[in-house]
Amino acid sequence: MDIFSLQNYFQHLLGRAYTRLARRSFAAFGQGSHMFYPCRINQPGRIYIGSKTVLFSDVWLNPVIEWGGESYNGEIVIGDCCHILNNAQITAASSMRIGNHVSIGRNVIIADHIHDYRDVSRPILDAPLGNIKPVAIGDETVVMANTVIAPGSSIGRHCFIGANSLVRSEIPDYSLAVGSPAKVITRYDLATGRWERSGARDGNPANL
Repeated sequence: MDIFSLQNYFQHLLGRAYTRLARRSFAAFGQGSHMFYPCRINQPGRIYIGSKTVLFSDVWLNPVIEWGGESYNGEIVIGDCCHILNNAQITAASSMRIGNHVSIGRNVIIADHIHDYRDVSRPILDAPLGNIKPVAIGDETVVMANTVIAPGSSIGRHCFIGANSLVRSEIPDYSLAVGSPAKVITRYDLATGRWERSGARDGNPANL
């Protein structure tokens, strides 16, 4: 066994022990779900995780219940068979819903609020939260690395969000979206059974 295989073996052993101790603190933690050490988990009693979901190391889940002297009802729900990769941050002051078979890439930030900058009498990070709007991500969606998903965003089923994107609106089902702000460039047409360029009128399929 080489050094890397040995490293992986001990990481899995540590993760199994870590998961066994941590799972009792969650509102729900489904059968076969796994956490790699370490994860940063705030208010686990406000987090629901389905079955066969994996949280990789350094994931931060943060349902907010108090900030800047105000109270919130932050709740995070993650479905079955999801993969939340390293350094992803998911924070909710209201509602965060992530469907089944969703993959969240490295360094992705998903938030249903902002730190309100409008009160100039105190530091921004000391102020109550603002622009609180629920966020939802549909089943089978992939969000690539370094993407930011902003308050009020809704991503549909079987979507692919390209790396380094900024999502701040609705992305419909079966879409490929990229950019800052993210724009749909390709959609799957259920009628034709083909992926079509968004807005195309000639009916030519996308070159993917």
